[in-house]
Amino acid sequence: MILALPVEELPLIDTICLAVTCKKLFCLSAHILEKERNISSSYWAHCRLACIGDYAAYDKAPDSLIPPAMKDEIRLALKKSPHDWHYAGTEALNFLEGQPVTYTALQEELQHRFFIMCLPESDRRRFLALTAIYFPARDDWVLCNTVKKEFVRAGPLAALSGHPHDPQPFLEDSHIDLGMALMTRFSWSSSDDTTGLGECVKDGKFGSWAGDRFCITTIEREADLSGPEYKDVTDEIIEDIKNIYQREDRKLDGTNGPVQYRFYQWDRDLERFFGTGQDFEEDKKWAKAMALQSQKRLARRNAALR
Repeated sequence: MILALPVEELPLIDTICLAVTCKKLFCLSAHILEKERNISSSYWAHCRLACIGDYAAYDKAPDSLIPPAMKDEIRLALKKSPHDWHYAGTEALNFLEGQPVTYTALQEELQHRFFIMCLPESDRRRFLALTAIYFPARDDWVLCNTVKKEFVRAGPLAALSGHPHDPQPFLEDSHIDLGMALMTRFSWSSSDDTTGLGECVKDGKFGSWAGDRFCITTIEREADLSGPEYKDVTDEIIEDIKNIYQREDRKLDGTNGPVQYRFYQWDRDLERFFGTGQDFEEDKKWAKAMALQSQKRLARRNAALR
């Protein structure tokens, strides 16, 4: 009966916690959690993506990013505003949407991490067993632009950072990764003086992917990538990244180190991270307080939705 409740009545975090505490509930909810885990691991797969600067004028945006019909709609909406907005900043977007458009899902996930940090080791292991996302250990992962029919391979990017054997696809120890490759192509602004990086990308391709659709996959899974329809642009993007790093006077090799992984570590690892004694206990008290605040905020939000 519990699992038959509507989704809005039983948040995912509650479903996970119930499954952690009861093996029967775990068996019953496994298919629900697997579906939600797959969705949460690829929110933006095959979606239109772009990094737009605050000084981006909508009427100058390429049609691939903002189609003409949408430009007309924006123009009519802005005429109703008492302000003279010309740029695609968050303030203008908030007005057009009639509500805040800032994406806050990552903030909610961080709030859950405070809760996870307070769990006993045994419960935390079960929690991770239910929620952890695993990717096949392969060396043919690629970032694929499904609109332009182009792709970039993760392996050469790892080698560029001096970590050729870094696990793909996310290259956690490498400065250069698929996200960096994407930044060289999907960033766009009307003003050339905002970053100055556009001049480092050859043939005017800075921003050429703005508004296109992307996915991270393997060459084996996407058979079309090996055919003549798709183009491997890895070498071109590597050359552009080198130019950007040379302009910024930064080293290509190096290690990123772990980022926010401490919330998923066991207690003994937390002790090594924070230290032991009073400081560690204070950090745990702080985490518990943050978890309590997060639970109260989520409860208020769920009550408002009802």
